[in-house]
Amino acid sequence: MSKSIYKTWGLKHDAGTWSLAFVLDFSILCNKEVNDWYISAFSRTVDSFSSLSRVSTVSFTSHHTEQSQPMMIRWNPELSYQKYINKVIESIASYSAPIEILEMYLDLQVYINTEQYLNKPVLEFVDYLGKITICGGKKYGNPYLYFEIEHTLFCPYSYSGEDNRVLYALNQPLLEKALKSWEQEFNVEIEAEGLPGIYKYGFLPHS
Repeated sequence: MSKSIYKTWGLKHDAGTWSLAFVLDFSILCNKEVNDWYISAFSRTVDSFSSLSRVSTVSFTSHHTEQSQPMMIRWNPELSYQKYINKVIESIASYSAPIEILEMYLDLQVYINTEQYLNKPVLEFVDYLGKITICGGKKYGNPYLYFEIEHTLFCPYSYSGEDNRVLYALNQPLLEKALKSWEQEFNVEIEAEGLPGIYKYGFLPHS
């Protein structure tokens, strides 16, 4: 992978968060039913974001730490990606306590400028550009899912005002496609918060 050049975009804490909220009483579910729900939410989310991202690390834990220790599973490229996803699912299924939070760290396939192509954006995977959290249970209550970014790659301008419209025009449709797929998969309307111009499918162009 080539090195990304932060030419017209950069890092920005809480740049954007897109979330789905549900009503589900976990207290009436047994451990297996809770973790089966997490498997479903994980698998459907991975599929929804497959055009934009790949999962590089998954961690999950339970409020019942006396029953089971936190888990972290990193993707080793020597293992096929699908086998890695299957390994995560098997680990969730065999977890001895009801999961209450699961975090997915994502590499995003986006258009960037690189050292080799300074003025010609190329489509490449960039490490750890996004994160998806799935949580719900005794500690967190009703479940919710959220996708968050801490950069301005999908914005028409950087936080400091740099013109990022070339990359924005290429990358916003990629983000929109993934978010629409996610919303349709769960049939729950996305809520968004973050930098000015954010909306439920990404960022709007500035006038």
